[in-house]
Amino acid sequence: MTKKILSISVVLLTFILTIGALQSYAQSSLNLDHLQSVKTLNSPRLSPDGSHMLLISREVDYDNNKYINTLLLIDKANGSHRSLTHDRPRVSQPEWSPDGLSITFLAADTDKNSQIFSLPFGGGEAIQLTKNETGVMAYHWSPDGLSIGYLSKDKAPKKTDDQKHLKSFEVGTDWYLAESPALPTQLWIYSLDGEERRLTSSEGGLNTFTGGFEWSPDSKKIVYLSQDRPHSGEFIHSNMEWIEVESGETHELSENFGLIAPIFSKDGSSILYRKPNGSEPFFVPSGLYQYNLDGPSDKGPLFDLDRNIEYCDFLSDGRILIVANNGTSKGMWVGDYDGSYKELDLNSIIANDIHIGNTDELVFIGSTGTQAPEVFYMSDIDSKPKKITSFNKSVTDLNLGHVSSVTWETDGHHADGVITYPPDYVEGQSYPLLLYIHGGPMGASLTSFDFYAQAMASEGWIIFRPNYRGSNNLGKTYQRAVVNDAGARPGRDVMAGIEKLKEMGIVNEDRMAVSG
Repeated sequence: MTKKILSISVVLLTFILTIGALQSYAQSSLNLDHLQSVKTLNSPRLSPDGSHMLLISREVDYDNNKYINTLLLIDKANGSHRSLTHDRPRVSQPEWSPDGLSITFLAADTDKNSQIFSLPFGGGEAIQLTKNETGVMAYHWSPDGLSIGYLSKDKAPKKTDDQKHLKSFEVGTDWYLAESPALPTQLWIYSLDGEERRLTSSEGGLNTFTGGFEWSPDSKKIVYLSQDRPHSGEFIHSNMEWIEVESGETHELSENFGLIAPIFSKDGSSILYRKPNGSEPFFVPSGLYQYNLDGPSDKGPLFDLDRNIEYCDFLSDGRILIVANNGTSKGMWVGDYDGSYKELDLNSIIANDIHIGNTDELVFIGSTGTQAPEVFYMSDIDSKPKKITSFNKSVTDLNLGHVSSVTWETDGHHADGVITYPPDYVEGQSYPLLLYIHGGPMGASLTSFDFYAQAMASEGWIIFRPNYRGSNNLGKTYQRAVVNDAGARPGRDVMAGIEKLKEMGIVNEDRMAVSG
């Protein structure tokens, strides 16, 4: 009898321990409740001497239905960090002054308009610099550190007495949720003596969708994209111009469809910009072009890289760092003006929000399929990325599903996509399939961390994210193949991808769903 009781006790204890282990396992899988634990990281900025870094961390306040941003100062040597802002939930766009003695950022003033604030690096209280009536949208320090250029919307014209009852306005190529007339964006200058002056006053204003602006190395010029009308959709009719900061005289350089983000070369003799490599803006990859200011000439594309270049900037020696979607990854290349280039090895990390330091150090927000976003550091372009933060460690440490790429043929095209497996995936078994389609069509699903794919996979689904025709990760032929047929062709690509997964034997054909 004693032996029987002992045996029953052992069985019960084993059962209880097993149930406890299963509960612990279930708790370790990612679910929607973990969304509030994810910190969104952006705007990493190395200090001029490379010793510290600024970073914006964003969290969700579900109780009050809002986001809360925090400006952090990170010690690059050991990864320690501290908050620089208190009760500034909208803080954004941190920058170092060129001398590294102060930190600037955008935050709301007492009227809830975004303004530029300055904070001494050595400690102290933040002071408000700008006092623009409509607020500051974006800004950049001049290289000499004597002034700041910023963008601001024009003030809406005051209505006359007989217009006050009117609520209608012209709808051009605006966002479909527009509730007021489109107003032009102008370029302003803030001088360190406190003076603010508007530098541009055009009817259409600046293109802020694909444009922005940049100072010349000598701080005497600013290059930007202008547009003839202020409506948001007019960005495809952009003019590239540069303006003399002192006199306000403008010089038009180029008029083209789909111009993107011009930047000055290191010596200021030329301007690099991106534009579509074809006649259909954004339905073809954007290449890199050069405009020579000494005897104007338009040259490009500079590289025969058949990918949609989404970022470029200069290294200290004048070479160009280039980033583009490349298959289900994101490629990073270093190119020279002779057209040669080489790809860097990022160890399967997907890099976004890149910043180049004064000595060619790189910081960026990086992730993989099973590594939630963190800040990564490269001491130079030939070094391997090193993770220097652990803000999302609690998410990365969960029981996540394996992520891999898959390729297939469709109507003579080579297509690819991303598979996220359930965390407890067993080889040889079939699972319900959830089709998770990216928008665009000019976009791409990559092997970066995708919270929702992991959350759905944790419920026992195979998650399939296909890159159909129109996706911008496989070159011009594939990207423009969606022109005049945005439905049937991509649809065939998606279905061909599903057939590929069926051939792999991982799909329960009786249980398939679609999302996206």
